[in-house]
Amino acid sequence: RLNDYYGAISDYNQALNIELNNHIALAQRGNAKFNLNDFNGAESDWTNSIYSKPNEIAFYNRGVLKYNNDRFKESLSDLNKAIELNPKYYQAYAARGATKLFFENSDACGDILIAKRNGIEIHPQLLKDACGENYIEGLIGRITIPEKIKKVSKYQFPRIRRLPNRIICEDDVGKIDLVFFNSREGY
Repeated sequence: RLNDYYGAISDYNQALNIELNNHIALAQRGNAKFNLNDFNGAESDWTNSIYSKPNEIAFYNRGVLKYNNDRFKESLSDLNKAIELNPKYYQAYAARGATKLFFENSDACGDILIAKRNGIEIHPQLLKDACGENYIEGLIGRITIPEKIKKVSKYQFPRIRRLPNRIICEDDVGKIDLVFFNSREGY
């Protein structure tokens, strides 16, 4: 039955009686406990899942739980590990970007834009908080950028300044200065 979390926990307990360190059953039982607001039980199951076999899902879930409990350093550590295990886990980039907002000099915008460019829906307020008023939405898709420039800053533009008819994008590799000749573009 849909949303039968107690039944799911019972099923996962049976699976764990057969195979004690089944990381999938541990992670799924953690999800069921989370849905029943048993946050300590969920965290414990996700931790045991990680001990059994490090996996990005358990690290991500535990990281989000820690974020919700204002344990930002621990959350950041778990989300970093989730991304290390699966660099294409874009939901983890979004969560890590939100977590990075609690640290000065962090690249929250870079993570948020990576997630957004890869299909993760980002709340407009989070995008604004992470990237400021001057973020460039869909930059690669809206403007033709020479291949040479794309390679310099392929994934993110953490520092962006808008000036009349130009945008300056900077990342850790270098600076890109984009000049617009058509002032009707609004830049």
